[in-house]
Amino acid sequence: MEVSIAPGVMYVDSTSQSWYRDYFSFSPHIQLDTKVWLTPSLAIAANYGTSLAADISSAPTTTDKTAAEHRNFGIGFLFRHYASASRKAPSYTFGLGFNDYQLIVPRTEADRIRLSTKGPVLSLAARIPITVNVARLFSISLLPKLDTEEEATQVSFSSGELDSAHGIAVSIGTEYVIDRKQQFFWKLSHRVDKHVYEGDSSANDPITSTTLSGVSVRKGTTMFQFGFSWGD
Repeated sequence: MEVSIAPGVMYVDSTSQSWYRDYFSFSPHIQLDTKVWLTPSLAIAANYGTSLAADISSAPTTTDKTAAEHRNFGIGFLFRHYASASRKAPSYTFGLGFNDYQLIVPRTEADRIRLSTKGPVLSLAARIPITVNVARLFSISLLPKLDTEEEATQVSFSSGELDSAHGIAVSIGTEYVIDRKQQFFWKLSHRVDKHVYEGDSSANDPITSTTLSGVSVRKGTTMFQFGFSWGD
């Protein structure tokens, strides 16, 4: 079993012509990961991450902020392959899982809605040793089909009928091995989601006071983490 904890910072930038889907946020972040290796090549993995003290703009006509939690959960299977039996051999891990991202704001908000984006994830990660005690980390993840729910608070809003939604994430990092059971690491990651809607939105936009048509959303999430992992 392997467990890791990684505090860090995150920046979320969601860009859209719709006020309800246009926001940005910068905050501390913490993530917990666990892997249960059923065999040296097969594991069940889960992760949970959340922002700390994050906020976003609460209304289009003021500078007021409202609390906003960025919550992320993932679960799936990992399949690992070592290039050789050497301690400096690269390893490659293929992942198949499910991811759920949520933007949570207070139910009392009159100009913000909650979001939930879910979907399958295909991932490929590489661990490339530089020395016996240092390794480079690389990964890429594809989210080929996302389903997003726009959840009501004091206001109910729909961007239209979701036509397509997908995402991609990449990361780089370095692992420092203390011993076979303990490692430090740092990681820089970036994820981009793209949503395209058809038809008209369900309500007037607070900025333009008109009903929008063909809403699109591009959301980018950047995280820097420094963590510790241990296993047995």
